[in-house]
Amino acid sequence: MAQIEININDYLSEEEKKEIVIEMFRQQVKKELFKSIDGTVKSDSEIQRVIGNISHSIVMNEVQKYIPDCESMIKDKVINTLTNKELSYQVFKKKDVWDKDESLAIKYMNEAITDCKELFQNRIKDTIENYDLSKDISENISDEFNKMADTIYNLSELFKKKDN
Repeated sequence: MAQIEININDYLSEEEKKEIVIEMFRQQVKKELFKSIDGTVKSDSEIQRVIGNISHSIVMNEVQKYIPDCESMIKDKVINTLTNKELSYQVFKKKDVWDKDESLAIKYMNEAITDCKELFQNRIKDTIENYDLSKDISENISDEFNKMADTIYNLSELFKKKDN
């Protein structure tokens, strides 16, 4: 069997070799990270997510170099935000059309409400059973008599005008 030896240095410059290596790397990254089961490239959002994760890691490492206690500073800011009454709107803001998920505060609040379902039911049942309707009934009766009196007065005014 005959062998042929080719020295690629005779055909490609250093710059061309770098470009080929970079392009091969890109293709491999696309193939390994972004291909779905059917072989098509996943959505741009998936690519953006991976790039975002890499960026976050790089940025956090750089920030750590210049602000070594940034993680504790961030935690302190979060605690301050959670306890500051003027910022509670942001913490407890319900999701809108631009948000994917509810804020954690809303999520935890909903979980707490669900966990207390029986307590709410008992409280509602107790309130209904012990509600005093007499005041509401007397107010309704009084309102109805006032309406009837107004109607009778208006009718009498009409009859007076007709007689004149």
